[in-house]
Amino acid sequence: MPGENICVIMCGYKDLMEQMIRRANPRLARRFPIADAFVFEEFYEAQLKAVLNFKMYKEGFTMTDEAKKLALKSLKNAKQRPNFGNGGEVTNLIGRALVNY
Repeated sequence: MPGENICVIMCGYKDLMEQMIRRANPRLARRFPIADAFVFEEFYEAQLKAVLNFKMYKEGFTMTDEAKKLALKSLKNAKQRPNFGNGGEVTNLIGRALVNY
């Protein structure tokens, strides 16, 4: 309703979001100023390890120390890809491991 407080969250990769806003209707660009955007930085290795441990615990899974080292190495390599997704990448990694199991 008019005058009602609302919140709109637009999520995506920074460069693609900037392109979308720049190409959009000027009124839309005015309502979503890029300079005010909140940017989620890529996780550090320790943060990815914490997410991995949490997700494994939450799902009731365990990993050997060697498997954990390999998982973290895989995540480190994945960070080099342009579509790396922090915690989402951990979820994908666990999913691939379960399929291969």
